[in-house]
Amino acid sequence: AYLDNKREELEKIRIENLSISDEVGHLTKDFDE
Repeated sequence: AYLDNKREELEKIRIENLSISDEVGHLTKDFDE
């Protein structure tokens, strides 16, 4: 159960990082234009 919890935490963090990099990508794209 402990490993499952860790895996869920990592998945949550990974998803948050993805959305953050998406936002950064939009910002840099706007900046380039």
